[in-house]
Amino acid sequence: MKKILIILLVLTVGLTMKSYGQSNGSIAFTVGSTSPMGDFKSTSSGTSTQAGFATNGLSFELNYRKLFKKNLGVLIQIQSTSNAIDINRVTQSNKLSLQNSNNNISNVTGYGNEVSPYKTTGLFLGGFYNLQISKNISLHPRMLLGFCNTNNSKFDLQLNWIQSGYACSGLLKTYSNETKSFGYQLGCDFLYMINKKLNAVFSLNYFSTKAIKDVTTDYFVTVNGAPVSDVSTFSGTFQYEMLNSNFGLLYQF
Repeated sequence: MKKILIILLVLTVGLTMKSYGQSNGSIAFTVGSTSPMGDFKSTSSGTSTQAGFATNGLSFELNYRKLFKKNLGVLIQIQSTSNAIDINRVTQSNKLSLQNSNNNISNVTGYGNEVSPYKTTGLFLGGFYNLQISKNISLHPRMLLGFCNTNNSKFDLQLNWIQSGYACSGLLKTYSNETKSFGYQLGCDFLYMINKKLNAVFSLNYFSTKAIKDVTTDYFVTVNGAPVSDVSTFSGTFQYEMLNSNFGLLYQF
C-alpha cells in the first residue's frame, strides 16, 4: 500500500512539472473547523486509548493548484488540524471505571487537565476537476494523498476515593509520542469569483489517517498515606477521522 501511495505522489509531482507554463496557477488559504468522526470522536470506552474523546477544533489549509488541461488539475496542500480532548468526559469515564472495578470503592471524585490537544500536520498531493457552474461559480472536487505527523492528546487526572475504609488518591499522567503515517482527503472546493484575480472559497473535505498510537500512563497512588506507583503502556493503530469545513480566499496568478 505504501509503495502504491508513493508512486501516485510521484506521478502527481510529474504532472505538476509537465503542466508548468501551460496555464496559470493559484494559491488558496482557508481556515475553519474540524469535526471528529468514528473512534476519534467516540466516548464509549473507559480510556482514551480505544476512544478518542476528541471535540471540534480548528483546521488550516494552504494549497497551490494548477490546471494542466481544460478541466483537470493538480494540487499540493499543507494541512494542519487541532482537536481538544473532552477532559470532562474522560474524567467521568475514568471515575466510573474506578467505581466499578471494586465493590469496596466508594465516594469517587476528581478532576482533569488537558496538557496538549490532538494535532495533525500533513503534506498532500493529488488532483482536482474544474466544474464550471456559472460565470462566477465553479466546483473543484478533489482527492489527495500524503504524509502526516500526528500528536496524541496529553492529559492529567486527579482522582480521590474511599477503599475498604481507607482514603486513597491517584494522579494519572499520560505521555505520547509523535507518529508518522499516510493519509488521504476527499472533498470539494466551492469557488465564487470576486474578480479576475480573487475568489472566495468554501472547502468541505473528509480526512482520514491510521497512525500508531503509543501512550504511556504513570499512576501515582496514595493509600492511607502510603505511596504506590505503576506504569502502563498502550501501543496500537488508531483511526483519526474528521470532517473539515473551511473558508478563505484563492488568488489567481
